[in-house]
Amino acid sequence: MSIARHWAAETTVIDIIEAARAAGVGWLSLYAFSTESWNRPGAEVDYLMRLVCRVVRKHAPLLLARGIRCRFLGVADPRIPREVARDFGDLTTLNADNRG
Repeated sequence: MSIARHWAAETTVIDIIEAARAAGVGWLSLYAFSTESWNRPGAEVDYLMRLVCRVVRKHAPLLLARGIRCRFLGVADPRIPREVARDFGDLTTLNADNRG
């Protein structure tokens, strides 16, 4: 498992969001976790799920302040931990009125 690579992805995602926003991009889709990723070792999948919760919580204020609206696909997948689904749902609700 490349923890450094996973950590670097956080900065890259924020940079992409900021660059797209600055360029006037109205819609941006980011691909984060493929169906093949479920085949990784369980410890790595667990780590990635915890990481995504931390990142969503950490950056929610920034996304809200920038007026960015988030939608998440695949949340209904039964393999998604409840905590992750809850955090995604909370962020989606918080920024439902954002238009950026």
